[in-house]
Amino acid sequence: MKKSLLYISLSVFMLSCSPMPMKKKVNVDDLYGTWFLQNDNHTELGFEKQKLHLTFSQEDNENKVSGFAGCNNFFGVFNSHQNNLKIIQLGLTRMACPELDVEQDYIELLDKVNRFERSGENLYLYQDNLLLLHYKK
Repeated sequence: MKKSLLYISLSVFMLSCSPMPMKKKVNVDDLYGTWFLQNDNHTELGFEKQKLHLTFSQEDNENKVSGFAGCNNFFGVFNSHQNNLKIIQLGLTRMACPELDVEQDYIELLDKVNRFERSGENLYLYQDNLLLLHYKK
């Protein structure tokens, strides 16, 4: 019985570590808009139940990114070509809230993103083939 549970646990672990299947190629226009962070198909909520989100826009011929990280707002710019994506020059407001370490982990994940895929209303952010973040429009 213990052996069976071990094999099942290892199988689940191995499947959860496998890369997501490739979605169709997209371009920067597919990023624009506001996306809400998902966890097990539910929107993640931060301080005072505000939804964690990410907004891609273009202002003065510059690609901008902004959003809410759970307590603080963030802002910066991004570079994109086909499926490649790099979020750079991120800044944050500095409100004092509980569990700021979770917010910092989220910002660090955004720093690691180097590509994206979109499937319908879903946006997937990756570091190489490792899925880091999932959003819905």
